[in-house]
Amino acid sequence: PAHGFAGIVLPFVAAGLPFTFLVPPFTAFGLAHLDLFMVLLGGPSALMVAGYLTLNRSYALMAEARTLVTRGPYALVRHPVYLAQALCGAVVVLFRFSPGTFALYLAFLAIQRARIGAEEAALAEAHPEAWAAYCARVHRYANGPDSGPGARHAGTTPLQTHPT
Repeated sequence: PAHGFAGIVLPFVAAGLPFTFLVPPFTAFGLAHLDLFMVLLGGPSALMVAGYLTLNRSYALMAEARTLVTRGPYALVRHPVYLAQALCGAVVVLFRFSPGTFALYLAFLAIQRARIGAEEAALAEAHPEAWAAYCARVHRYANGPDSGPGARHAGTTPLQTHPT
């Protein structure tokens, strides 16, 4: 079961925070390009739906290790739902930009990073061998520093240097 601040409180904050991105009105650019706004949201939204459908009964708002899902979009990246949420948030912030919205988006990304760490630690503990093999072949959420196969020991959170 989920435990600690990152496992219990942060999921609820992260679930509500993106709705604050909708408070500022569209910018002049956003109003002039609503069609582009909808197109840009389409891809990440489809990825998010595919991720949730693939998780099925393994979905949990809080970091809990259920079945290790490695098929569908999870065969491409370890966290397709979090990636899709980040991309959707970026699109909304771009079209409804304000310094406050941008700051909230950065806070959202930091919270999601903490959630990913808690989730990965739970999965590593529940499925040590399968998780290590999965991490060795699938990126966390995109190509980049610390996200590639073998970038760090499987089962470590961003602040750890040794497996849990």
